[in-house]
Amino acid sequence: MQRSDLVIVTWHQPYLSSYAGGYVRLRQFLKRIPKNIHFVLLDNKKSIYQDILQKEKIIEYQSPQWITSLQNKAFILWFLLETISSTIILYQQSAKLIKSNGAKVLYFPTGEFLQLYIVSLLLKIRFSHIKVILDILNYGILDKNYSTYFNRLKKSETGFIRSVVITVTIWFSHTLMKYTIRHADYIFTVSREFQNKIKRDYHKSTISFTPSGVEVPRLKKKKIAKFLSIYIGRMTVEKGIYEVISTWNEVVKVIPSAKLALGGYADAVTKAAILKELQEKSIKNNVTFLGDVTEEKKAELLEDSELFIHLAHREPLFPVITILEGWSYGLPTIFYDMSVYESALKEFRFSTNCLYAVKNQSVLQAAKAIVNYTKIPIKEKEKLQKSAKANAAMFSWDVIAKKEWDIISYLIAS
Repeated sequence: MQRSDLVIVTWHQPYLSSYAGGYVRLRQFLKRIPKNIHFVLLDNKKSIYQDILQKEKIIEYQSPQWITSLQNKAFILWFLLETISSTIILYQQSAKLIKSNGAKVLYFPTGEFLQLYIVSLLLKIRFSHIKVILDILNYGILDKNYSTYFNRLKKSETGFIRSVVITVTIWFSHTLMKYTIRHADYIFTVSREFQNKIKRDYHKSTISFTPSGVEVPRLKKKKIAKFLSIYIGRMTVEKGIYEVISTWNEVVKVIPSAKLALGGYADAVTKAAILKELQEKSIKNNVTFLGDVTEEKKAELLEDSELFIHLAHREPLFPVITILEGWSYGLPTIFYDMSVYESALKEFRFSTNCLYAVKNQSVLQAAKAIVNYTKIPIKEKEKLQKSAKANAAMFSWDVIAKKEWDIISYLIAS
């Protein structure tokens, strides 16, 4: 049987495809995994990493078909049963690989999923000699508290029961995180702010942070942009999609011809709510709703836009991958000011010329910034575009991935 020093334990949300930031991050890491690391990856069917890894490197697993069939019929029931089922399967598969393949290190990326925390804790308890690595993408609720998060979900027409399930699941994940962090041998997180919080809360010394990265595209022929602004990313209440729409409503009052592109995953409930908002605000002709887009289409949209808009109320790190992608195409960014922005600015010292941090999370101020941008001279816009591209160049995936793989390699060898 093939030797596997490293087991990468994953589970992906089938309904998010491969476009969520955590999946993009892992894909970029896997593209750069050192050849001397003998590894295998556990992922639920259909694996979202099969196009970048050799077939023998992936072990696909699947919950019983009767559970899988519930996803579109009874989402909440499916989500609960899938969590339980995948926890059992992942535990059994990982234990088997430890005993039969000589695995030395277990790596749990994209780590806020409940089943991954449970499995990492149980395996560490059972196999104390195994080194467990957690990659913590979120630390704490991305809102003021669980109550405000729950209310925000309800307002987005998620539905009462589904909002309850999502909120409770996140609470369980964060509660269980306390135990998994204590048992983990090494922790990666995504910002200096999170690193300092975890160090303070758990007195952890074996911890470091690796921010998001980007692949800078080749320069393309300059042309007149079709869209004044673009939002690319998951369309969820956490990512501020409804603030983006409200902002554009205010922009159109001043610039009736202003065009906005919306690209990224939206579930059926959110998609219906977005289309309803556009209809009620009478800006349907000003907003191109694209939903999920391919990497090629995303590149085309970014090339065809002038500004990037990102109005999440909270983020685990700054800049997130989508903002970096916007920078790589020279797009100045309109975003809500957040504490992670200030800490990232001190850490990386990137240029702020191309950034507008909206104070007080104000839709009106965001709209004002967009309108003001249209009034500046072309030469000034070109300077902002150069500034954005220079910022993107600071966040190469090659450098970021190497940092993690160097540490993982050391843990395998020690």
